[in-house]
Amino acid sequence: MSAGLERRLFLALWPGRVDADRCQQWADTVVWTSGARRHGPADLHLTLHFLGATAEATRQALEQQLPRDIDPIGLQFDRWQDWDGTLVLRPSAVPAALVDLQAGLAETLASIGLPVDSRPFRPHVTVARKAGGSRPATAPNWSWRASRLVLAESRQGYHPLWISPT
Repeated sequence: MSAGLERRLFLALWPGRVDADRCQQWADTVVWTSGARRHGPADLHLTLHFLGATAEATRQALEQQLPRDIDPIGLQFDRWQDWDGTLVLRPSAVPAALVDLQAGLAETLASIGLPVDSRPFRPHVTVARKAGGSRPATAPNWSWRASRLVLAESRQGYHPLWISPT
């Protein structure tokens, strides 16, 4: 990629295939409205920071600063919410380790001149868009031991560019 081009980037935790499939099993129980656009297992993630349009040189600098490994974080998604037509899963209790990771990454972003969102962190996993009126048949009870930090690009789907070792 040319040094002048920009990509829409974000930092996220990404479930492995088995964990993503468990989330999809719950999503299969939802009564979906017409037009709902479900995320497939490969697109499920928990966004820590959305970076937006980012130059290649900045992306490379960020990759050098990202932690090479993170301590696994136990996540329990036991609530669903409709955010203006977007169906999301949320934990009723947010682990301190998740808050600490997100805050530490904010410091890293700021240190290389990337903007940090000032809104409160609301950890969630998007299950579907354009899903207003969809109703789950059962409450979610999806647990995931998150251990993969990912720098990804948002471009007609989500494309991991850098993944921490597992």
